[in-house]
Amino acid sequence: MKLIANKKLLHKATELNALSTALAYGLSFDRLLLRHYKYWSFDHEITHFLLEDSKSLLDALKRLSIIECQKEKFSLLNNIQTITNNIYSYCSGLEYHSHKNKDYVGLYKKELKQFSNFFQKYFKQHTID
Repeated sequence: MKLIANKKLLHKATELNALSTALAYGLSFDRLLLRHYKYWSFDHEITHFLLEDSKSLLDALKRLSIIECQKEKFSLLNNIQTITNNIYSYCSGLEYHSHKNKDYVGLYKKELKQFSNFFQKYFKQHTID
């Protein structure tokens, strides 16, 4: 049986990717201006990792439908769960540390929680089989 990632999961992951980009630019994340600096602020570091993890989350969900081996699928599902927890931690760090755009961080956490709920249902469906 070939697992195809749920459309809701892919849609939410795409939304999270777009929101992470918007959040990063909302926190004055500009790679062209900062490329010559050796030190980024804490907010910039967190948003950089947030962008990377949101992209890897989307890639992992796309890869999930290709994998045939049950062990690899279970490993990838655990990896997706870990990435989701990391993103949630980044959001908590931004909420605590950043003085700008706390409303956007709260919105991002709300979307992440919805994604997490969809993923937990998906995880339970495909690990019980």
